[in-house]
Amino acid sequence: MMILDSLPVSHDNLNLTADSQLLNSFPMKTTYYFGYIELSCFVKKHQQLMDTANCLKESFNFILIVQLANNAFSYIFFSICFFIFSLFLYCHAGEELHITSESLRTALFKSSWYNMPNYNVKNILFIMLRASKAFNLTAGSVYNIDINSFTKIVKGMEDI
Repeated sequence: MMILDSLPVSHDNLNLTADSQLLNSFPMKTTYYFGYIELSCFVKKHQQLMDTANCLKESFNFILIVQLANNAFSYIFFSICFFIFSLFLYCHAGEELHITSESLRTALFKSSWYNMPNYNVKNILFIMLRASKAFNLTAGSVYNIDINSFTKIVKGMEDI
């Protein structure tokens, strides 16, 4: 309403007529007769639109910050869950590789390799010698990737 009060208009029979000062302030030349123009309708509509825009701004301001925070936390949560799941898959594969290599060595030792021909015995002994060192999936040839390392990593994440 403050805008309406500051405009140079006169009230006449519930219609607002534009003052010549207001019409001259428009950037375009007005050479034709305006007569009674409904400037107040435009001003009121503009004020309503500004009030609505401010109301929407105030209403959606909180909603948008909550939505943004929700999206950020959801993204972080799902990223952590995906990281833990993919880490588990790698650790499980490393554990399976370790168990399979140990069971290979045990199965070769328990087989009747001593009753086989000499050329097979040499190959089996070579395989047993190589299988005496278990296969491990490693990260950068430094850190073994297995279920024990997965539990250490997850326990370490709990401390954070």
